[in-house]
Amino acid sequence: MSGSHILLNKQIRSLRESSTLAINQRVKDLRSQGQTVFHFGFGQSPFPVPAQIVKSLRDAADNKDYLPTLGLLPLRQAFCDHYQRTYRVTFNPDHVLIGPGSKELLFQALMCLEGPLILPAPSWVSYGPQAHICHKPVRVLATTLENSYKITDVDLEKACQEMADHRQKILILNSPSNPTGCTYSSAELSNLAPVLRKHRVLVIADEIYSLTAYDGQPAPSLAQCYPEGTIVSSGLSKGFSAGGYRLGVMAIPEALSELLPVLTALVSETYSCVSSPIQYAAVAAYQADPEINHYLRTCSQIHKVCGEYLYARFLEMGLRCPPPTGAFYLFPDFESYRQQLKEIGVTTSEQLCGLLLNEVKVALLPGSDFYMPETYLAVRVATVDYKGEELLRAAQQGASLDHKFVEQYATNLKNGCDRIQNFLQSLG
Repeated sequence: MSGSHILLNKQIRSLRESSTLAINQRVKDLRSQGQTVFHFGFGQSPFPVPAQIVKSLRDAADNKDYLPTLGLLPLRQAFCDHYQRTYRVTFNPDHVLIGPGSKELLFQALMCLEGPLILPAPSWVSYGPQAHICHKPVRVLATTLENSYKITDVDLEKACQEMADHRQKILILNSPSNPTGCTYSSAELSNLAPVLRKHRVLVIADEIYSLTAYDGQPAPSLAQCYPEGTIVSSGLSKGFSAGGYRLGVMAIPEALSELLPVLTALVSETYSCVSSPIQYAAVAAYQADPEINHYLRTCSQIHKVCGEYLYARFLEMGLRCPPPTGAFYLFPDFESYRQQLKEIGVTTSEQLCGLLLNEVKVALLPGSDFYMPETYLAVRVATVDYKGEELLRAAQQGASLDHKFVEQYATNLKNGCDRIQNFLQSLG
């Protein structure tokens, strides 16, 4: 093979590494070189995994056998019980699939389903590339800052009419949202349901952040008002702070049961099943455990105070930003500084993020990575650059969860904001 070139799949060759993973590695490299970098670029929940789940994992370490392709039945049943308690939504455990992270399950589902993908902008970075791999056309559906970057029934109706030639359409709806931190209310979801039903839209409801909603209650689920057409995707990574466990869950309603054997066959030929100890450990996550519920509420309260602190700081700087209501992200824009930034050669969100990382040492992600126009000067901010164990302990010991709490225990958030603010003031 010396001197020759291998032939690569054209569909894959055009991909680049996920920007969220790339920025995380970039910051790690800079910090390993001794540089101080404020990491607003990567959304990993920083809290320790609940002790009950860790103990279950330790106790299950000797489980070495392959599990069923669908996943461990007690885990699938526990997840169904969790959704019944939380949303009064019924799933059959035989229609629930356990996968190596919700990201993989999303990809597997897109591979199995026919039809174009409707993708609200902004949306998480990996939805589009996954559709591209599956040779699936994508219809980006623009949203507005004024509506907190959420789609409306009017937006959806128009998009569906333009795609009337397609018998089936797919929508991925992420709430609370990565990258905006905004959450659809029950009323907003109910307004979407008739349009979805009318146009035969299958929805993958990415509810991975549902347990991080700021009001202490799980975010509303689309499955409550559109049960027959909603596939629910969730997992351990966000609410339970167990991203590295790589365990996702996908629940398929009875009306879409035709998907299940196809999806199961695909899984059987790809990843087979998820690590046995991880599945046994995950059962504990979905029990009605008062201590885990208290942990979830406390973590969401910390996410709330950190999100609201950054939101207030961004408004003080003159940035526009919808108020966050869940997850651990914000989506501010620098449009009010467009002319000053243009004078120093910055006209795209990618250039803006490059400048802020190189000159200000604040890592952010450009709005263009989330399907926004390149010249729209929006960025995604992750609010979790702190030591979660310390903040969790302080909150559990009765510390007041206010802006002083953030500045005392999450100093990187304050200092990163100070850096951005000083930069903007220097623009004149």
